[in-house]
Amino acid sequence: MRYVRTLTESQRHTLETLMKHDPSPRARARAHSILLSARRVTIKEIVKIYQVDRDTVSSWIKQWDQTGVESLYDKPRSGRPSTLTQEEKELAQGSIR
Repeated sequence: MRYVRTLTESQRHTLETLMKHDPSPRARARAHSILLSARRVTIKEIVKIYQVDRDTVSSWIKQWDQTGVESLYDKPRSGRPSTLTQEEKELAQGSIR
């Protein structure tokens, strides 16, 4: 069984805050998964909760152990530039919450 390393109180607080308030659904899911792993929820159980591949959850845990909070966020990807203005992006994000 693989679990995340023991979390400090500061890390736990940060993860709980991100899980509840971060605008990125992926970051929220990853933060929650790390918290679950710290509570000794197995990878298999986390896979059932988030319906992702076992390797995905394993990589979330490994990346957290290596880089911490930074690992919760997607790195920028190449692709077509957005056609939305910053105001339109903010308006769209506001409607999701």
